[in-house]
Amino acid sequence: MFAPLLVAAVACTARAEEVAAVPPASRLEEAIRLYAQGDTAGSRALLQALVALGSELPADVRQGALAYLGDVLYSEEGPQASRPMFDALLEEAPDYVMDPFEHPEEVCRYFEALRAEARVPVIERPLPERGAPPYWSLAPGGLHWYAQGKIGTGLAVTLTQAGLLGTNIALYQTLLARGKIPRDDPDALADYEAHRLGTNIAAGAFYLSLLLPPAIEFSRWSAQSTRVGVGVGPGSVLVSGQF
Repeated sequence: MFAPLLVAAVACTARAEEVAAVPPASRLEEAIRLYAQGDTAGSRALLQALVALGSELPADVRQGALAYLGDVLYSEEGPQASRPMFDALLEEAPDYVMDPFEHPEEVCRYFEALRAEARVPVIERPLPERGAPPYWSLAPGGLHWYAQGKIGTGLAVTLTQAGLLGTNIALYQTLLARGKIPRDDPDALADYEAHRLGTNIAAGAFYLSLLLPPAIEFSRWSAQSTRVGVGVGPGSVLVSGQF
């Protein structure tokens, strides 16, 4: 019963030695021929055996085997299965070109996308140290911007806050003056309610003018810790980081 197994083992060994005796370039040509005939399984087996030899192969044969094996894997299992072959090919030969007359257009586009991705360096730019929190921005009247030498900004804040405060005081004084009115006079009551609404709006705007500048300054201060990487490649810009 062992005779058939022994014969089969001897035959397989003889076949393996026969295949190994074929020059690598000829084996690659045979794999390409099978690929062109639609025998992707046979082509894949030959290509995987070639790729497994690694550095023993001539560079052009190894690169061709990686290209066609990646092509076969792409068609059979999808882009992710082919990527290790294409990445290895690009690492060895960054300028390798997939011939669109020998490979499907979709595979060529995917290979070019991987090439562009591999050529985009990401550079982390050093950031200045974050200073102390801008507590001075909590002070009214634009003092924070005057201290920084931003006279225009400080003057705008000063005038806005002073104008809103003056308007609020004037409206409030008018409101007090009209507080003692006949309650049975509809026109007087309507005028009083209008002044009270205006006073409340002016007060809200004044308090907002006090809160908005420090809110903006503290937001800018907290954003200084953001690290941004910028890369420039052929026809592309890559920006990465935490925003």
